[in-house]
Amino acid sequence: MINEPVNKLNVVLVRAPYVIPTSSVFGNQGTPALGLAYLAGTVERLGHNITCIDSFAKGIDTFTPIENTNLLINGIPNAETLSLIPEDTDILGISCMFSSDWINTIDLVKVIRQKYPKLIIILGGEHVTADHEYILTTYKEEVSLCILGEGEQKLANLLNTCSESLDNLYKAPGITYYNEVSGKVETNPSDYRVKNLETIPLPKWDGLELHIFHERLLGMSMIGKRTMPMLLSRGCPYQCTFCSSAKMWTTRWVARDYYEVIEEIKMYKDLYNINHIDFYDLTAIINKKWTIDFCKEMIRQEINLTWSLPSGTRSEALTHEVLDLLKKSGCTKITYAPETGSVRMSKLVKKKVNLKKMLSSMKNAVDVGLIVKANIIFGFPEERAMDRVYNFIFIFRMALVGIHDVPCFGFTPYPGSELFDELLEKGVIKRDENYYEFMSNLIYTKPFNNKSWNDEVSDYMIPCLSLGGMAFFYSLQYLFRPKRFYNLVVNVLKDSPQTMLEVAFANMYKDFVKGRRFQK
Repeated sequence: MINEPVNKLNVVLVRAPYVIPTSSVFGNQGTPALGLAYLAGTVERLGHNITCIDSFAKGIDTFTPIENTNLLINGIPNAETLSLIPEDTDILGISCMFSSDWINTIDLVKVIRQKYPKLIIILGGEHVTADHEYILTTYKEEVSLCILGEGEQKLANLLNTCSESLDNLYKAPGITYYNEVSGKVETNPSDYRVKNLETIPLPKWDGLELHIFHERLLGMSMIGKRTMPMLLSRGCPYQCTFCSSAKMWTTRWVARDYYEVIEEIKMYKDLYNINHIDFYDLTAIINKKWTIDFCKEMIRQEINLTWSLPSGTRSEALTHEVLDLLKKSGCTKITYAPETGSVRMSKLVKKKVNLKKMLSSMKNAVDVGLIVKANIIFGFPEERAMDRVYNFIFIFRMALVGIHDVPCFGFTPYPGSELFDELLEKGVIKRDENYYEFMSNLIYTKPFNNKSWNDEVSDYMIPCLSLGGMAFFYSLQYLFRPKRFYNLVVNVLKDSPQTMLEVAFANMYKDFVKGRRFQK
């Protein structure tokens, strides 16, 4: 604790349930609420009372239909979340990271507001950052204010201000709110990003049901291990037009002190007996020297656990030397993000990658023994027929070099991305709750719910392209390496999946063959 606050506040932080399509076979795939844990650590350091509610984890086997939709709430119902909020709460924060969850998150806000008309309700997270103007103008009666981007320092500013008096709420640096006088959404000045990551308190996991994920051996990339989520860095220096990270994080990339990272890992090994780390970084491997030093220190200290980079990273720093060190230090999986096999499309979406060098890096990653995944997107607005041909050619080349998974997606305009703003300006997209219901139906690989944003491609063609791309890849993979098909069957039956496809089949096996029970 730094200093005792003038007045202790009672702060509640909530993660709303996930929203999934009714027909989805991928239930129970959530991960621990790392962002909320970081915020809880900040509240605790400031000396305030903190209560965390993870509505997903508390109802991980509960699936409740959302009326008049084909969607389910995966987590406890909103009324139950409401019952867990203490009557003496001063400030309540709700995290909404994904646009697909917004349709239920705003319903939860309305339920809370109805019971607590004077409660300070704050929203934050990537979706809120991207869409705060719509949220604050449309729901100004329900939402008190928003915190945009990196939240720890802005939340600290708010608590310090409100600790003196709750009447000072809208004077806090860095907050964003609807000004009733001006009739506009306004943001108080402050630093948008934390300048020194070492000043941020470590995550506080009390109340976030971490034991549920450990008991079920659930993680983002590694099923079957006691996994912890962590960050090596924050931000991404690139500005891909289909990604909203620039609005959330700006383009400032900064790595943590790798000694601090390793100390945190050792702490989790002692506290939770973990044997795997998922690093949730947007783009972890930017600085080659930092990566080499981190891996060497992991080896020197004999940390002896596995780790992975499930979110995707660049290839520029992934030389054979670096990849070999990644493997020796415990890395098991790595995700590349080419997004397209077309040089033309790479330039148009500002991907700024050298596809030839990336393919060489992928081959080196396979050669050193890493499980390698790469993402491909079909249907960008400016994509042409030849660009789609190049996608399939690149998929063929990835199968040839031996990578393990190639999930193919239809392009979806995410709020906060450059392409979303362009389509919104042209009137192609209408920003309303119907659009967020559409996005909820896309998650968990539901390609037939997608639509096309490309004049040359019909809605029907999007699932044909994405599913066709994956079928093409996996057919080639098992043709070139038939032993991998045997490994798939064995790993699914033993419930020890390694690749993305094995995880998918393992979940279907549990649901339909072993009859995994759902409460609702």
